Amino acid sequence: MKRVRLTFSREFKIKAVELSNQRGNVSSVARELNIKRDSLKRWKVDYADGKFSAPDSVVKIKSKEE
Repeated sequence: MKRVRLTFSREFKIKAVELSNQRGNVSSVARELNIKRDSLKRWKVDYADGKFSAPDSVVKIKSKEE
């Protein structure tokens, strides 16, 4: 079985955080964007700490056999 790991761009993360801040509901935004709730919560913390100042990265998909 292959494990697929998604890496999202900085811009996507910022938009997701801003959307969850506007709506005030992390779970519904995460469901809508098809991402894990815990990932969005971590991005919110990173956003608040100013960790999204690095250059934008590209969305990458990695496959790894277990």
